[in-house]
Order: sequence, then structure tokens, then C-alpha cells
Amino acid sequence: LGQRLHRLLDRDLGVGRHTPPALDAYVINPEAPAPEFTLKDGLYVSAADLSRALEAGKRMVLLDTRVTSMWERAHIEGAVPGPYYASREEVMAKLPTDGTWIVAYCECPRAAAESVVRKLREGGLTNTAVLWEGIQGWVSLGYPVVPGNAARVASAQP
Repeated sequence: LGQRLHRLLDRDLGVGRHTPPALDAYVINPEAPAPEFTLKDGLYVSAADLSRALEAGKRMVLLDTRVTSMWERAHIEGAVPGPYYASREEVMAKLPTDGTWIVAYCECPRAAAESVVRKLREGGLTNTAVLWEGIQGWVSLGYPVVPGNAARVASAQP
């Protein structure tokens, strides 16, 4: 019964249909210039500013700080899972140290992402930000997300 239930959940929820990419493989637009974010309180980037940077093809890393199973269900396209409970060393070992912007987000809407960004900043990565609205705000504003299989599930733009 247990294996049958897991197969049904996998089929119905799409669990296990895509392995998360390695952090070091997820610099979005690696040859492009970096975005120029104006951070609220020195920490937060708005969904509108992030969307503009993504549409302009700017170089950055999107770090989904939720548990990996939530990344699997839906994430901002190009995001890599970097769960809040991972050690700073584990996450930083695979992130670029060349000044590439790292924008973290979570669902709460900011607590987990703030925790991760604090760790990154303590480790010397300064071009870091937290998505102010979190992923729920991102979706509520009509910005797109994709499931683990990278097929677009929402595409309305505000």
C-alpha cells in the first residue's frame, strides 16, 4: 500500500518528475550585465524590479529558500533550490563570488529568505537581496512560475 500511495502521489502531484539543478549551474544569463537594483532598507527588491531585470536578461542567481519539494511544485523560472536549513558553507560553495546578484525568496514571505541572505552576507557575498513579496506575492501580482519540469503554468503579466 505504501509504494502504491507514493506512485499515486508522484503521478498526481508531479513529485519526482524533475531533479533540481546544481546551484553552480544556475547563474541566469551568465554573460549578461548585472541588474542595478535599488534595495528597500538595503535588503529588499520588489517583484516589479526583479521581473524587469529578468525580462531584460540580466545576470543573477534566483535562490528558492523553501524546502526542495516546494521548488518542485512551483518556482520562479531559473530559480535553484537553496533551502533555508542548508548550511552557509553548503550553499556558498556553489554560488558565484564575482559580484553576481543573488536574489532569495521564500513563501513566508521573507523570514527564510532573510535568514539565508544574512548567512550569505556574513560569508562575504554583498550583492544579495530578498524578494519583498515572496513567491506568493509574486504569483498574486500575476508574474509567472514554472513547476519542476520547467513548463510554464502561469503567464499573466501585470
